[in-house]
Amino acid sequence: MLLRRRLNERLPTRMVWLDATANARLYSAAFQRKVRVLDAQVRLRGQVIQVYDRANGKASLLEKDGTQTHQVGQAGVLIGEIVKRQGYTRPAVITFLGCQDAMGIEEVGHFYAARGTNQYEGCDALFVVGTPMPPPGKLLDQARMVFWERDLEFVAPWITQLKQYRYVDPDDGQGRAYPVAGYWDDPDLSAILWSMREAEIIQTAHRVRPINVACDVWLLTNIPLDELPPDQLVSMRDCMGAPLGVNIFLWQRFMDAVEALAQEYGVATQAMLMERMRASKPTVRKYMDALEEIGDWERATIKKGTGGMPSRGLRRGEQKEKNINSIY
Repeated sequence: MLLRRRLNERLPTRMVWLDATANARLYSAAFQRKVRVLDAQVRLRGQVIQVYDRANGKASLLEKDGTQTHQVGQAGVLIGEIVKRQGYTRPAVITFLGCQDAMGIEEVGHFYAARGTNQYEGCDALFVVGTPMPPPGKLLDQARMVFWERDLEFVAPWITQLKQYRYVDPDDGQGRAYPVAGYWDDPDLSAILWSMREAEIIQTAHRVRPINVACDVWLLTNIPLDELPPDQLVSMRDCMGAPLGVNIFLWQRFMDAVEALAQEYGVATQAMLMERMRASKPTVRKYMDALEEIGDWERATIKKGTGGMPSRGLRRGEQKEKNINSIY
């Protein structure tokens, strides 16, 4: 295409392309023929669960010098909690090159690589973390190469518009949409962008062969994909089991501390949680109140020896504290 070579006219008049992420506009421009798309929507054996409230774009996960941001660690915490709650035994993560090894998962890969591999076929869950997209300059270069006969300049304003998910909420019967940026005023540029952004996510999801294998695909990207309609559309808060009004990642630290202290002592006191979390008294009290309201944890009043003010604590159900005075 770069050399502007036309299709060899000795090829058959009718041609068939087997391409899961074919784009009719790009094929027509490249081969100078009319294109008809036969799109089979094949049911996947696993579920598609999309976490909609963070794009996990490359700029949010990696600094310009390639160092990882705090969001990489947060993505790892989120994935770890989902794996624990769902009981997955062989999860895989595919994300940007440079941060995939920090997700806490052994089976890892990155975008734009090894599309035809069967490496992940035995996995029971795949986490696609991020919204891949080349720099705008590269997209424009590709557009000029593919649509080289075009007379008009490309219309390249970066515009945000609502795009609807192929999803209906089971509780209210309503659909959902999310603001997505793109070259919406130029169909040719939009086709190039789709082939490098949406199509890459679709190809990535199919590395685990979800048509043949009962593997759940978790999309940790908020972009709606018609080709991967979500069976569930959830928030990070839903995944972490965190109530409203708390920081979901601090909540996870709080829950880890409560569980560990209760395992060791039978109870988690306010003072113990403040020390374990290195958090302020108001924060710990707020999180203890939240846990009492939503969970199977109950308030416990702990006396410190023979004197002094009793300490507030939490224990699970009828669980009794062990040698609690030994820690004071």
